[in-house]
Formats: sequence, structure tokens, C-alpha cells
Amino acid sequence: MATKLNHNEIIFTALITVAIGAASFSLGRASVGEIPSPTSSFSPGRREPRRSTDPSARLFAAIRQHESVNGTILSGDNGASLGEYHIGRDYWQDAIEYGRVDWGYSTYVWSAPHCRQVMLWYWSRYGARTLEDCARLHNGGSSMQGTDDYWQKIKAIMENIT
Repeated sequence: MATKLNHNEIIFTALITVAIGAASFSLGRASVGEIPSPTSSFSPGRREPRRSTDPSARLFAAIRQHESVNGTILSGDNGASLGEYHIGRDYWQDAIEYGRVDWGYSTYVWSAPHCRQVMLWYWSRYGARTLEDCARLHNGGSSMQGTDDYWQKIKAIMENIT
């Protein structure tokens, strides 16, 4: 029997599919499209773009808010996770292999647009179908184990994003 998706899950699945397809096409899997080059200016404390009603934009904003207090704490897990989204090396490597790019962790983990693309690839690689799947994958890796509290926190933050 086929799983019935709710309206938000259908929209999210379509957005992720389009985002990954567009990124693969526009990036040519290795070139730079709208993602800045490593030589572009970068300010670790810069603000996210204007909020959106797009569920995936709210998810990115919630993860960023929870992980790095909106980009103010750029290291977590005793230094094992870096950047605005607190991504670890293994997560990064998994995602860039899937995305077929060679983005050095130490260089690109500081770039929010690169991190968001890495997250999309990671979620796609592990078959995320919902915002909950994405949040749990981000926090617990492919096993998604031990992520109940994390998901509740992300969900609560998303509900308060305007």
C-alpha cells in the first residue's frame, strides 16, 4: 500500500527534488552557480535572507538557530562540528561524494550556501521524505537514532518562525 503524504510533505518533496535537480544542473556537479566561490567575501555573523513560508527555508533557519544561535557559535560537539549548521567531517564527506564535488571541509564549511547544498545532498542520499526526516538525519546521521528531543526542538523553532 502506498504511503499517503500530507500537503506539506508533498510540497517539501517537490522542493527538495527541484532544489537538488537545479543544483546538479546549475552547478554542473562541480562548478559554482549561485553558491559563492571561496574567494567571495564572507562574514560569519551575517544574517540569513528574509524568512520564507517555504517549509525547507524554515527548516534551514530552525537548524541554524538551534545549532549555532543564528550563526554566532560556529563550533559545536567539542570542535567536531563546524559552521552555521554545525556539520561534521563525515557528514560533509558523505554529502560531497553524493554531490560529486570536491569541496574541502575546512574551506567550505564556513559558507552557509555551501552548507545548505551539502545538507540537501545528505538528505537526498539517505532518502529523506519529510522535514522531520531531514532534521533527524542532520542530528543523528543515517541511523536517525536518539533524535526525538532534537526533532521536537527544531519543530518548535519552525512553528515560531514568521
